[in-house]
Amino acid sequence: MDVATRQYTQLTHDAGRNEHPSWAPDGRHIVFSSNRSGSLQIWTMLADGTQLKQLTTQGINTQPVWGK
Repeated sequence: MDVATRQYTQLTHDAGRNEHPSWAPDGRHIVFSSNRSGSLQIWTMLADGTQLKQLTTQGINTQPVWGK
């Protein structure tokens, strides 16, 4: 959401269930869990929705948070 204009922008589309987003401390990245690859894994992207990258590939990974 752009706080100045109060406009919402959806960053994930038609790619499984995307849950538990968490902002990076620098405000540039978002980490979230998604089943878009077939099982719940951790993904990241830039705040504008670009540069999508899968971070985990094995097991069940949910509820990511950024470390300090």
